[in-house]
Amino acid sequence: MLFKIPEAEVCCLDKCEGVGKGYERCDTFSVQLAEDGKIVQVATYLATRFKPDCVPYDWYLALVIAGAHEHKLEKDYQAMLRHVAYKADLCCDRPERIQAKKVLAKAGYLDYKCLLDPDMCELVT
Repeated sequence: MLFKIPEAEVCCLDKCEGVGKGYERCDTFSVQLAEDGKIVQVATYLATRFKPDCVPYDWYLALVIAGAHEHKLEKDYQAMLRHVAYKADLCCDRPERIQAKKVLAKAGYLDYKCLLDPDMCELVT
């Protein structure tokens, strides 16, 4: 997925993506859009420190799964995401977790754990 981020918000996104804390922004490279073949310039974030035992928090993986669902990515891809290893975030007051839960609730996912294991509960969306 590609998203256009206003220049005024890039600094905030850098902070959220962990620039300087194990990640850096890799600016300006070309990709070809699948729908029309157009070439566009994009940026992404890359890990600068690799930890083989590092797995995402449960709420972060839920955001990725919700994004795949919302943007109608292939069902096989969505199913594969549910097999990614994750760890429970035991810090209930982590700002990123609180924000993720708000975003997911606004999208109709009242319990983000339902995204990780649909058999556990019924999805709202």
